[in-house]
Amino acid sequence: MRLKRLQCRDFLCFSDLDIDISNLGLSCLIGENADNVAANSNGAGKSSVFDAIYYGLYGKSLRSVPARDLIRRTATDANLSLFFESKGRNYLVQRSIVNGKQKLELSEGGMAIYANNKTELQVELERILGMSPDLFAHVVLMGKGGRLFSELGDAGRKKLIEGVLELQVYEQAASVAGKRIRELEGEMEGIGLRTSMWEGELVRLKERIADEGASGLEWSSSNELEILDNEDQEERVEVELIKARSALDALPALQDSKVFELSDRVKEKIRECKEYQQKLRETGAQGERDFSRQIAEQTAICAQIEGEVFTKNKMYFDEVCPTCGHDVNVLHDGEHSTEEESRKLEEERAALALLEEERELTRMALKDLEDESRIEEVKLEEELALYKSALEEEKARAMRAEAADQRCKHLEEKRDGIRRRLVALRKARNPYSASLKVSRSREEEIEKSLREAGERSTSIGSLLRVEQVLKGMFSPRGIRSLLFESVIPELNDLLNEYVGLVSEGQISVSLSITSETQGGELREEIDFKVWNPTGGGSYESLSSGERGRLDLPLSFALRSMAGRRGVLCNMVLLDEVFENMDTNGVDSIMSLLRHVVEGEGSTIDSAIVITHDDEFSSAFDRVLLAKKKGGGTVVT
Repeated sequence: MRLKRLQCRDFLCFSDLDIDISNLGLSCLIGENADNVAANSNGAGKSSVFDAIYYGLYGKSLRSVPARDLIRRTATDANLSLFFESKGRNYLVQRSIVNGKQKLELSEGGMAIYANNKTELQVELERILGMSPDLFAHVVLMGKGGRLFSELGDAGRKKLIEGVLELQVYEQAASVAGKRIRELEGEMEGIGLRTSMWEGELVRLKERIADEGASGLEWSSSNELEILDNEDQEERVEVELIKARSALDALPALQDSKVFELSDRVKEKIRECKEYQQKLRETGAQGERDFSRQIAEQTAICAQIEGEVFTKNKMYFDEVCPTCGHDVNVLHDGEHSTEEESRKLEEERAALALLEEERELTRMALKDLEDESRIEEVKLEEELALYKSALEEEKARAMRAEAADQRCKHLEEKRDGIRRRLVALRKARNPYSASLKVSRSREEEIEKSLREAGERSTSIGSLLRVEQVLKGMFSPRGIRSLLFESVIPELNDLLNEYVGLVSEGQISVSLSITSETQGGELREEIDFKVWNPTGGGSYESLSSGERGRLDLPLSFALRSMAGRRGVLCNMVLLDEVFENMDTNGVDSIMSLLRHVVEGEGSTIDSAIVITHDDEFSSAFDRVLLAKKKGGGTVVT
């Protein structure tokens, strides 16, 4: 990782900062607080440069300041951009703070890098950097701004060395193995519970299968008996049907149509007879009326003639002319004889007699015709009665045929119903077979599950043994312990190399591992011993100046170890490393810094040292000034 450029707007005390932080060599950063002369360089914003770099890389402040407090007091939002290079690729980190909310953008060569959320993008950024925030704070940030190895406890020192050596991978592997063991044990417990449940269910299933099997056999037997009974019924009905059809076929064919035809003819003749009789009656009546009229007329004629004769006779008897009323003895024009009237009267009476005789003859003739018609009618009525009788017989025969046909149909329906029942019975499935099939299928499933559970239990047992071995390998007693112990001599060599530069060989240090068992667990402690001309002792027994001299060699030793494993940074940031040191101490530190920056094979092109003492600035290649004025800091 190579840091190249830092840009800030309204971040901390910087209103607008743009600084090239690559190839600065050995530089010092001093401050000037024009807003508060009494404060000297304090509050000028020197440490804020380191804080900005750290925030740009990891999204958090070295001083654990809330995001909203990182915004310059007179501004509402802040922006920060940090350019860096990693493995030959150029990257840009952009961060902004608006209303206390932080935003992160990451790009490579001008192309944005995306992730599901800010956390995942930060993880990707740290992967590209190849350095965790904690490691950066120990091997890049030194002095007050960083975290001193010598001031850490046993757990912190061990964790830092593990981070440098990337031994956390083994810790993660041990954690994964432990998690896997718990998962396998949980699965094994679950298998045990399921196995117990399945075994109980299997017992109940076997009982149910036995009951359903017995019930199924009973149903099958009952069904077979019902089929046989229906087959017998079908055979009997078929015999009855054959007999009924034979009886139906034996019946003579119906003649009702012919009988109806003959009957209709007789009825027609009877109707004609009645019409003839009616006509005779009407003719007789008409003739009677005509004869009566003629006889009346003839009778009237006769009566008239008789009247005339009577009058003449009377007049003649009185000797009075019936015509003119004169004396018959006197000659006159009137007819005086009654002979002619008497002759006419006789003729008229004879005609009347003939009319009455003719009427009588006509009456007799009509009566004879009517009698003959009545005789014919009686014969026709008798013939019609015969036809009616024949029709009744035909109706009776038709009813018998219909009854026989209905019986045949009834028997056919009965036979078809029996056949349908037989089909249904033959197709019927045992109601217990489905549940029995389900039960047996479930039985097979449970037995299969039990076999699989047994196989899985065996497999889990093997996996548990493997995971337990792996957990032991990756535990503090395993590979980690061996690697940790093997790296301590290398770290001691590097440490004493750097300590020799700051003490001219007068001081030597030693890190050692002390293993103690407490409650059956291995506990590793890192013991930090220091030897000087006056004797040896612990780091804590040294003066503050002596501890300050050792802090930087410790940090550079850890940085060298990290660099040997490919974890590199082109920059070191040192804050107040000259504090509480005399001139010799400052010279020794400067000698160390020259060595790490300018020495053969150095990977550091920029070492920025923050100091309050301007008198030391002449010893540096470049001097950076953080000047605060008007509430804003400018770095030049």
